Amino acid sequence: MPDNALQALQSQTTTVLWLTFALSFALGWSVQRSHFCTMGALSDWLFMRDGTRLRQWALALAVGVLGFGLLSQQQWISPSQTIYAAPRFPWLSFLLGGLTFGVGMVLASGCPTKNLTRLGGGSLKALVVLVVMGMTALATMRGLPGLVRVHVMDPITAGLESGPFIGQALSAQTGWSESSGMLAVSVLAALMLLLFVLRDRHFFGSHNLLAGLGVGGYWSPAGWSVGCWASCLNIRRPWSPCSSRPPAGAWKA
Repeated sequence: MPDNALQALQSQTTTVLWLTFALSFALGWSVQRSHFCTMGALSDWLFMRDGTRLRQWALALAVGVLGFGLLSQQQWISPSQTIYAAPRFPWLSFLLGGLTFGVGMVLASGCPTKNLTRLGGGSLKALVVLVVMGMTALATMRGLPGLVRVHVMDPITAGLESGPFIGQALSAQTGWSESSGMLAVSVLAALMLLLFVLRDRHFFGSHNLLAGLGVGGYWSPAGWSVGCWASCLNIRRPWSPCSSRPPAGAWKA
């Protein structure tokens, strides 16, 4: 790698780290102030019939989905070049993984985001939860549980000829471009979520808007676009800045 490219990469890394710190600080403050929690949203709705935090979650998801569609349509991100774009649907892995994750949230007294917030407040229980969760996730991807997943559960899959994203299926059926299909599906999904949010006229207080807009704005539009923007600051790359991996020899002079 040439010296100027190395210096540019080091400068870019510093910029990304500071931007990530600023966004993480804003996310943590939003979650702590609004008590945003996936498990809490579901338990409030199931046991107390209070949908306030579920609507916070729906608003955050609507903002994130819409941001994803807009970034894809502008070609600032390349969803088809990520690790999630394999043309298959391992439904058994997803089903068992989601069930296990849900049980883990209950045992840990909150979702990972909530435990991160608790860790910032000094909770040692949250520290143990996050360490064990990280180690288990790594083992599931690369360790002995990963072998079971790859050889037993992942082969049970449904093939997806057009790709794993609904926007890809829409573009294949209509002849639209892939980015336009992504945007159309994102807008439709965001509108459906917003219809659920708008059913409660008392939802739109500063507390709830902080949760929905703050968390949603971080996860997709802000977090992802900042990462892509920072990766394009000083280095010209022959592949998408948000792809999962560069092609061989991409850094050669």
